[in-house]
Amino acid sequence: MNTLQPSHINAHWRSTRRNMFKVLASLLLFLVLYCRTTVEELDSNCPQRSCNGTTAAGPPPTPPSWLPRLPQQEVDAVNTLLHLVTTSPSGQTGQKTYPPNKNISGTHCYSRTFMECKCKSSTNTCWVTKIDLHDYQLSGPIPKEIGNLAYLKSLDLSGQDLTGSIPPEIGNLSHLESLNLSSNSLVGSIPNTFVKLSQLSVLKLCDNKLEGPLPKFLPELKSLRSLYLCNNLFNESIPPEIGGCPKLEYLSLSNNSLSGKLPDELGHVSTLRGLYLADNQFWGRLPESLGSLAHLEEMSVMNNLFDDQLPQSFRYLKKLEYFNILGNAFNKSIPGYIFEWPELEKLILMGNNFEGHLPNKILGLPKMAYLAINNLPGGKTDVSFPDIHNMVSLYFLTLRNCSLTGPIPDYIWRFTNLFYLDLSFNNLTGKIPPDLNQSQPQFVFLRSNKLNGTVPGWLTSLSNSGSYVDVSENSFTNVNLTNGNISSNLNLFECRSQYSDTRSKWQQAGYHCDNDTQIYDHLYINCGGNATSVDGHDFEADTQSDGGSTFFLSTNKTWAYSSMGTFLDADEDEFILDKTCNISNTDVSLYSNARIAPISLKYYGFCLKNGSYTVQLHFAEIGWDTNGSSTIGKRVFDVDVQGGQYYLRDFDIQKEAGDVNKVITKEYNVSVTNSRLEIHLYWTGKGSTYNPTKYYGPSISAISVYPVPRPEPVPVPPPPPGKNKFPRSAIAGIVGSALVFGILILALSWALVRIRHRKLKGLELHPGVVFDYKKLKAATNGFAPDNKIDGVGNVYKVIPTLTAYAEKRPFFSLLRFTNISIVLVLNDRF
Repeated sequence: MNTLQPSHINAHWRSTRRNMFKVLASLLLFLVLYCRTTVEELDSNCPQRSCNGTTAAGPPPTPPSWLPRLPQQEVDAVNTLLHLVTTSPSGQTGQKTYPPNKNISGTHCYSRTFMECKCKSSTNTCWVTKIDLHDYQLSGPIPKEIGNLAYLKSLDLSGQDLTGSIPPEIGNLSHLESLNLSSNSLVGSIPNTFVKLSQLSVLKLCDNKLEGPLPKFLPELKSLRSLYLCNNLFNESIPPEIGGCPKLEYLSLSNNSLSGKLPDELGHVSTLRGLYLADNQFWGRLPESLGSLAHLEEMSVMNNLFDDQLPQSFRYLKKLEYFNILGNAFNKSIPGYIFEWPELEKLILMGNNFEGHLPNKILGLPKMAYLAINNLPGGKTDVSFPDIHNMVSLYFLTLRNCSLTGPIPDYIWRFTNLFYLDLSFNNLTGKIPPDLNQSQPQFVFLRSNKLNGTVPGWLTSLSNSGSYVDVSENSFTNVNLTNGNISSNLNLFECRSQYSDTRSKWQQAGYHCDNDTQIYDHLYINCGGNATSVDGHDFEADTQSDGGSTFFLSTNKTWAYSSMGTFLDADEDEFILDKTCNISNTDVSLYSNARIAPISLKYYGFCLKNGSYTVQLHFAEIGWDTNGSSTIGKRVFDVDVQGGQYYLRDFDIQKEAGDVNKVITKEYNVSVTNSRLEIHLYWTGKGSTYNPTKYYGPSISAISVYPVPRPEPVPVPPPPPGKNKFPRSAIAGIVGSALVFGILILALSWALVRIRHRKLKGLELHPGVVFDYKKLKAATNGFAPDNKIDGVGNVYKVIPTLTAYAEKRPFFSLLRFTNISIVLVLNDRF
């Protein structure tokens, strides 16, 4: 056996030690570099430390030359952005990993999560290609140094508090593909230097305060696919140059101040898939050219001023999935081709002026999930419920005020996905199924129909779990209350004609006055606010928070309100607006609150004395301020007073008052004949539903009702003391003067008659022939119509010879011509 000699062992040991030293040296170098990077990421207040924990005596070690580095101008550009980072007042920065010392060095490409780099190994050089600082709490203007990031492809600074204008230096980023500056406070216009961004594919500038006309250089952005400019202050019209964008797929211009007609060239963007123009002031007819957008999937033009009928070319939009034209003035009938779009999932036609009624059968929309239509006048014949049994995916169905008659089809209650059902303000009859085995809708609005039978327990019990159920103003004969109580989310007001339980009579059978007394002649309500006194009038409090499906009766039973609806886009329902500042009126207590409702809000005055009343409706728009991103947002609703004695159509508080936070009062004189006053405010589908507020619908601040004062007789001033009778001499003078005046009038009339007869008696109609009036009358047979021989005036033949006499009025003239003499006697009194 061979054995290792000691010399061999020592040599082996020395070799092993050398290898160990090399490994340790490599580890030490790694730790040095790692510690340096870690130190730089610590807060600037923390002292730098060496690897062994002792305080470093000098500057940090210089990284090896082989480590890739960023150019200094790119380092500076990134650091100018990081200097904008702020923290919350508590010092917490949330879930984001914020740059602690707000600085990077040239070697930080791979240690910062908010940016990405691309490096070139042959030169050990890197370049920043992506920066994502969205929601990092940046504050201040965007630094112009950002334009030095020559290879930047993606920049996301959304969700900040960035101010000032967009720096034109961004136009130097020739490799930029995606730019997102949304949700900031940027002002000014889009820089013209953006025309150089030939690689730009996505441009998002929504939710700022940018203004001016839309840029005409958009077609120069040959790679542009998505353009989002919503929620700004852009004005004027859409430039026709928009039709030259070769790859544009999504165009969002919603909620700006744009106006005018849509250019026909918009229909030339054949690649368009999404078109969003809501909440502007566009008007006129939609261009027929839009029917050429064969790839269009989504289209929203809600809350504009479009009118006329929908273009026939739209029948070719076979890929449409979402179509929203709410709040315009489209008219004529709803085109039948809409119900032949095979991919349609969401259809909103509310708030227009369509005529006629829905088709009897709608069988072409198997994917329909959201259907909302209202305000269809119907026709001369009854309109039955349309056949929509194949819309098994429906979760939202509104057919409000569509003139529907007959029963609600049973299959409606069997739609397993149905979440929201609004069939209010129709003429529906029939019964609601007593049992429902499958899932139940969470919102059911059946107000103002003619439904009968029993309100089933499964429906009334929905309100106990927070759902809204409104079956008010119907003709039910019974109500099944599972627990015997009426929830604040269950509206049964006037749902049945008779009810024996007086405890619930107010809720189910309508109002009543104790002993049929009519004892009130005034009413003052501070809608949504506390009790207050204004100008000597005591306004009652109205602070009930419920309003989704609610009938609320005041404690003294002199008034009530009935409210219906849910705010579809709000996180939670709020039915009272509250604002304590900026109200431009001394009566702040009346206008700092308002009651609102998503669909319908009725106020009732009960037990009033019959007679004439003055009704004052007090309004102030306190739902938003005008310092937001857009001025187009508006609240629009209708008002009916006393069943249509007076009404307001498309009432806009802000427009009528001149601005937000300003007061406007509408006053009417109405007649009360049945002891009840009714004020109905309701939303017809017009106005904004999302921006500037999700709490749309009718709003009212206060109501004043008082008797119309009777006109007082004009008082006759008493005669001066001691002269309370006319003197007899004065009376005699007046009577004598009247007699003398009458005699003079009679004498003058007799003289005029004598003069006229004297002239007629000696009238010469023909040389040598003289006739008086009696002879002339006899010769014309009493001026008989058969003797007329002329078409101008009254011309009569008077003697059966070649001589004819013409009598015309009202002056005398003698005309003579061959064998004919004409006398013109133009006097209507003859």
